[in-house]
Amino acid sequence: MAGMDRNRWPEFVGIRRLVTTQGIIGKEIKARPSLAAPDWRPMRELADRMGKEWLTDLVVYRGSRLYQVSDPNIWAVPSRRLFT
Repeated sequence: MAGMDRNRWPEFVGIRRLVTTQGIIGKEIKARPSLAAPDWRPMRELADRMGKEWLTDLVVYRGSRLYQVSDPNIWAVPSRRLFT
């Protein structure tokens, strides 16, 4: 898998991601109890550009709901769900 490097995706170098043999999982962490569209906009742009390499994105936040915030496959995940 090609993954993400500075030459291929220079505007997305700061985005955290997990590269697997099946594809790429993006991660964004927010310290707020609620989310808004700007919180996942960079991930959506990257997912659109990467196509089939992109699997999903997890936006971790301090709220209480687990829900899909956007296509393609972008999810809001309460931080407490990761550690309990």
